[in-house]
Amino acid sequence: MLLVLGFHAGVPLLPGGFVGVDVFFVISGFLITGLIVREVRRTGRLSLSRFWARRARRLLPATAVVLGAVAVMTIVVLPVTRWSSIAWDIATSALYVVNWRLADQSVNYLVSDDAPSPLQHFWSLAVEEQFYLLWPLLIIFLLWVQRRFRLSLTKVLLVGIAAIAVAPTRPSAAASDMPKWSRMSGSRTENAARSSSSTALRPNRTARGYVGAPSVTADGRHAAASLRTVAARRPDGGHDIAHAESTRKLNIIPF
Repeated sequence: MLLVLGFHAGVPLLPGGFVGVDVFFVISGFLITGLIVREVRRTGRLSLSRFWARRARRLLPATAVVLGAVAVMTIVVLPVTRWSSIAWDIATSALYVVNWRLADQSVNYLVSDDAPSPLQHFWSLAVEEQFYLLWPLLIIFLLWVQRRFRLSLTKVLLVGIAAIAVAPTRPSAAASDMPKWSRMSGSRTENAARSSSSTALRPNRTARGYVGAPSVTADGRHAAASLRTVAARRPDGGHDIAHAESTRKLNIIPF
């Protein structure tokens, strides 16, 4: 955690301090998996209610204090125009789904220039809680497989976890440029196009002028926009002038 704090504080010797979050996730996952496996070996089952209750007792008190403090400071310090947005941040943080909200906002060009949320750091806690919710269910499924086919518990767990580790992932073009908390979100075509990967202008001289076709490829869709400039002669017989005859065509072609 000191690596993460140093990175956000701008310590020059810690340019990669953000890796501390990934290290924390790995260690946390290892320890939680060990607790679950030991309980299964000791009792032959896993009590989801006790497991989730222990996580709640550890995290909810501090979470409540932070969210309450943010709510009070929002009313005292920030303008009314931000109250609604932060209220949604508080609600989604309390439900541990704020990473989904942040991911949605990161691809919404209407809020791209807004000030960052005071609860933006809750994305990692939300991911951790979602892990606590889903991981025990996976272990219970693997335990059922082990008992159903009378296999070694250790082998079943190793194969199951290895299968998840090597499962292929295919992030969208837009998601690759987003912060980490947006990995579990979809992308919107209009924002992906705005941060597009390639633009090509192909001039093509015609009898009346030029036709240019800038092409943008983003998130598995192709947006083709054509701008036609037609040369016309002035009514008084003077020199040719260019009148912008803008025709914009948007063709969505799945790859």
